[in-house]
Amino acid sequence: MKDSRRNLVLFIFLVSFCFSLFILRIFLGSVWLSPRGIFDFFSNNGSPAAFIFKVRIGRAIMALFAGAGLSVAGLLLQVYFRNPLAGPFVLGINSGASLGAALAIMVFSGIGGSFSGGIFLYHSGVLLFSCLGAFLMVVIVSIVSARVTSNTGLLIFGVLVGYFINAAISIFSYFSVPEKIKIYFLWAEGSFNPPNQGWMMNLFVAFVLFFIFFALFISKNLNIMKLGDNYAQSSGVNLVLAKVSIIIPAGFLSGIVTSFCGPIAFVGLFVPHVARMAFHTEDHRVLVPGVVVLGGIMALLADLVAQLPGLSYVLPVNPILTLVSAPFVLFLILKNGRTNG
Repeated sequence: MKDSRRNLVLFIFLVSFCFSLFILRIFLGSVWLSPRGIFDFFSNNGSPAAFIFKVRIGRAIMALFAGAGLSVAGLLLQVYFRNPLAGPFVLGINSGASLGAALAIMVFSGIGGSFSGGIFLYHSGVLLFSCLGAFLMVVIVSIVSARVTSNTGLLIFGVLVGYFINAAISIFSYFSVPEKIKIYFLWAEGSFNPPNQGWMMNLFVAFVLFFIFFALFISKNLNIMKLGDNYAQSSGVNLVLAKVSIIIPAGFLSGIVTSFCGPIAFVGLFVPHVARMAFHTEDHRVLVPGVVVLGGIMALLADLVAQLPGLSYVLPVNPILTLVSAPFVLFLILKNGRTNG
C-alpha cells in the first residue's frame, strides 16, 4: 500500500515536471519569446513571434512523443528478449530503420514537389521504408538471440550491425546526388523539428499514442512473459500471440520515431532502467506510464540543451543524449558482466 501511494505521488510529480519542461521549452531558445508571441499566435497574427511559438510548440510535441515512444519500445524489447541491454538503438533496430529511411530519401526526395501529392508520397515512403527496416532487424535479432545467449554477445551483434548498415549507406551515397545526401545526413543527426505539414505531425502523435495505449493494454501479459515462456504457457497465455503483440508495437514505434526524428540514441535502453529504479517495481502496469513520462522528460531536456538558450547555436540531439546515456550503458554492461560471472 505504501509503495502504491509513493509511486502515485512520484508519478504526479514527474507529470508536473514534464509539463513544466514543456512550457519552458516553448519560451526558451536562441531567441527569448515573450507572452506577446503567444497572443499573436492565437490571434492568427503573422508576426515573427507567432511563427517562433508555432515552431517551438511543434518541436516540444515531437520531443515529448518521440521520447515516450522510444522508451516504450525499449521496455517492450527488454521483455521480449528478456535482456536488460535490449533497446532499439543498441540492438541495431534503429540502424535498420535508418537504412530504410536512407533508401526512401534517395528514391523519393526528388519528387517531393514535382507533382500534386508528391510530398505525401515522399513522407509515406520514408515512414514505410523505415518501419520495414526496423521490422527486418527485429526478425534478424530474434533469430540471433536464439543462438547467442550472452547479453554482451547480443550487444556486440547490434554494434556490428550498426557499422555494417552505416557502411552500406556510405556506399549508396556514392550513387546519389549531393542534395539527397545532404537531406539524409541532416536527418541522421537527430532532430525534433516538426514536419512542414501539420497533418504529418498529427499522424505521428496518433501512431505513438495508439501503441502506447496498446502497451498499457498488454501490461498484464508483459508481467507474465518476463517470467519466461514456460511460466507463460502454464498460465494459459498464447505464446505466439503474446510475442507478436509485443514485437509489433516495438517495431512500429522504433520505425515511426526514427522516420520522423532520425536515429535517436540510447533513450529506449536508458529510460526503462531509470523507471525501474525510480518506482522500485517490475510491474509493467506501473512501468509503462512511468517510461512514457520519463522518456518525454529526457527528450525535452535534451532538446532544451540542444537549443542553447540565449545563444545562436543549435546542436544536434544525438550527441547530447549519447553523452548522458553512454556512461550508464557502460555501467549496465559491467554490472551484467559481474552478474554473469
